[in-house]
Amino acid sequence: AIGKVAANRRTIDNTLLAMEAILADFSDQSLPLSFMNYVSTDEQIGKEGSACEEQSNQFLTRVYARRDLYNAIQGLKPRTADEARLLSETLKLFVENGLKLGDDKLAQVTALKQKLASLETQFTSNLNKDATTVAYSASELDGVSNDFLLSQKRDAAGKYLVGTSESTYAYFMDNVKSADSRKRMLFAYYNRGGSANVKLL
Repeated sequence: AIGKVAANRRTIDNTLLAMEAILADFSDQSLPLSFMNYVSTDEQIGKEGSACEEQSNQFLTRVYARRDLYNAIQGLKPRTADEARLLSETLKLFVENGLKLGDDKLAQVTALKQKLASLETQFTSNLNKDATTVAYSASELDGVSNDFLLSQKRDAAGKYLVGTSESTYAYFMDNVKSADSRKRMLFAYYNRGGSANVKLL
């Protein structure tokens, strides 16, 4: 509907602000679903969250590759500094998605960006599902709380198997006194996703 507004009837309200409201509603509906990819302990729900994120990102890529929407907001006269900034940032998104290119090149950019959105989602999903642990003795974990120690699994030798999730990593790096222990955790954290993510890169 925004793309079909006649040129002589286009206003900030019925184009730019209308588009912003629609995309805000879309975000409000889709983000809680995508967020499940990051927090759900249920594998199936995590997969659904990942699929939602991938589809959402591909949809937004298509939105910002639409010439009718770009034409609808290009040349508008903002009334306030906030509207001027919104217009500038929105136009920048269109340009970054290839709207100043010819149709053939635009189609190529759109296809590549959609492929990239899919790869990025897979990459993030691999990070979220990563189950890497690092084995530490109690003395190597000096500085953490007893509650933290009790929450960690242990191997046959009695060492604590510390995971590399975002929250565990942040707590670990802030509290463990041993530089060597932190170094080992840092290495494990930056290698999450392993060979699967190396291939995606």
